[in-house]
Amino acid sequence: MNLDELKEKIQRMYSSVEEARELDLSKFRPKYVPHGHWVRVHHDFQGDWTPTRIKRVAFGVIRDIADLKDYLASAARVRGQGTTVVDETIRQNFELQLIIDLANYDKHSAHNRKTWSGKAPRLRNVKRVFELKGTMEPSRRLALRLGRKGIESTGGEAAVVISGDIVGKGGEHLSTLSFCGQKSIEAWQSLIRRFGLAL
Repeated sequence: MNLDELKEKIQRMYSSVEEARELDLSKFRPKYVPHGHWVRVHHDFQGDWTPTRIKRVAFGVIRDIADLKDYLASAARVRGQGTTVVDETIRQNFELQLIIDLANYDKHSAHNRKTWSGKAPRLRNVKRVFELKGTMEPSRRLALRLGRKGIESTGGEAAVVISGDIVGKGGEHLSTLSFCGQKSIEAWQSLIRRFGLAL
């Protein structure tokens, strides 16, 4: 494997993540339903995406994040570092372990091998959701303004993303897909920087 192939794989991962995000909130209009002295607001963020499309894109993200493991292992061998550095990155990141386990389950239709997380995770309730994120700066705050045409402005980073509940073998809640995806990419980014590659 050459460096260009690794870079292309990394770009495909980022492309999958972007496909799962929608920044144009004007595409999602709320429904206002009068209810006595109140008005109920129903905001559906599925848009015109079918459940099948949502799951296809979700597992595309999962697979592209997980598949980077073998590409980075190949890059490590080429650099004479061995694959230990890749395995250590996975061991130190529980969210990345869950993503790789979900990818293996989707590929083999069963947890028929040892899982990284030891949780035999499954993905449930996959859907598009509104996500509003802020920063750690004390002067920044989260805010949202809802008008007749929907979400008009926000204080923070707003997007509609694909998420879902990641549950363990016994049905216990472990994390969410959007959170695990973000943390997994951050883990890979840290390793890629150690390889001296520009992101």
